[in-house]
Amino acid sequence: SDEAMANRIARTRQYRPALPYPWKALKLTLERMGWDVRILLVHRPLYDYFPSVYIEQYKDGPNKRRLRQWFGGGEHCPSQGGREVPLPFRSDTDEITIARLLEQHQTLFPTPAQVYELSQSHGFTATVVDMTGKFPATRSVPDGKDLDFIQHIVCNELPGTVHACKTLLIQANVIDIRERSDEDAGTHLNNSTPTQLNPSLSLNYDFVAVDACQSGLINGTKVGRDVARRAIRERQERDLQLSATDFPLICPDEITTEKILVASLEHERRIRKGSWSLDIESGHNHSFWKTAVAKKKLCIVDSQKVLEDDGWVEFMTSKLQ
Repeated sequence: SDEAMANRIARTRQYRPALPYPWKALKLTLERMGWDVRILLVHRPLYDYFPSVYIEQYKDGPNKRRLRQWFGGGEHCPSQGGREVPLPFRSDTDEITIARLLEQHQTLFPTPAQVYELSQSHGFTATVVDMTGKFPATRSVPDGKDLDFIQHIVCNELPGTVHACKTLLIQANVIDIRERSDEDAGTHLNNSTPTQLNPSLSLNYDFVAVDACQSGLINGTKVGRDVARRAIRERQERDLQLSATDFPLICPDEITTEKILVASLEHERRIRKGSWSLDIESGHNHSFWKTAVAKKKLCIVDSQKVLEDDGWVEFMTSKLQ
């Protein structure tokens, strides 16, 4: 995967850091094959990237059995060998948290700037695409319609992708289906689905489930961690029509928030190099406060306050016992 490759290149803890990446051998091999290689790096602001990396580590998935098991032990919350999810701003841990990722020269997970600089230092051409940017169409698209970053990469950055670009844009309803060639129409007519990015996830439901189990509101001997987590999410989102950020929250203090902004700005300067300007800095600042802070992306649920709510107490003691 691209993440595995980035970790291998940056020699993080997860991917045999003592083993140097064979840059020279790779470059010579590709040149002998006649390849003109360009490394394409898709990045987003660090203030958005770090929370995403953190959530990715601890969200449930097919190979994450321990995140479906309880831990800690107790009368109602059995010790099943489950994995505890560290709080995002916890620094006294060897696991990935936002606090640890903010440390200078951390070796837990690579940043886009790190991979970009390593690629260039070994003689490769690297192109950076900001996944949060707006991309005007340059070919095969009617005037006035912007592309998302995936469409931009396929249509504008990669050479020789005219047909792939057209198919992608038709699927996303960017261009009219009548613009298909006759050859394309029969193949793709009934396979037109919009491009879908990874859905936004939250660990808040897991934090509430674990604290409720350990406090005895959920009977973990009968209800699994994943079942409890899903039930809490369904009540919050389906029954109450609320989101994970509508819980009572604990947000980082002013010093930590400023530290995240400073780190994000420095990372953006490294990525953009000669194109950096005061206008870009101002836009980055504005986006930080508008998207990361105002939308509470850096906050976590205050589980104790949730468990003091009569509605949640009644739900858990009647449904999750």
